[in-house]
Amino acid sequence: MYAHFTRYTGPEVGRADVPGPGSQGVGSPEEVRGVGLGCTLGGMTPPIVVHPPSTTGARKVTAHAESLGFAHRPEDVVEFLRRAGLDPADIQLDDPNLIEWRGGGPDVWE
Repeated sequence: MYAHFTRYTGPEVGRADVPGPGSQGVGSPEEVRGVGLGCTLGGMTPPIVVHPPSTTGARKVTAHAESLGFAHRPEDVVEFLRRAGLDPADIQLDDPNLIEWRGGGPDVWE
């Protein structure tokens, strides 16, 4: 089974070309995690933002304001973060220091 990932490219949306670790401004795994950047609950925004669901249920995912693509389920968010260099074993979708969920948590897709 293959997941379809889309990446925002401007006025249109195309297939994902998700960068690997340390490429195209997404940053190293340490930068994505916010290590050394003061990303804590003490007022800083987490490095990953999952935006509110669109009318189709897709949610834009960004890392430090860089678009990673549109997720259709929690597993897509994990895949985007894996492609950005994070170890899936280290990804906790309910970690508020890593991910800010806007418009609902990981169980909201509509």
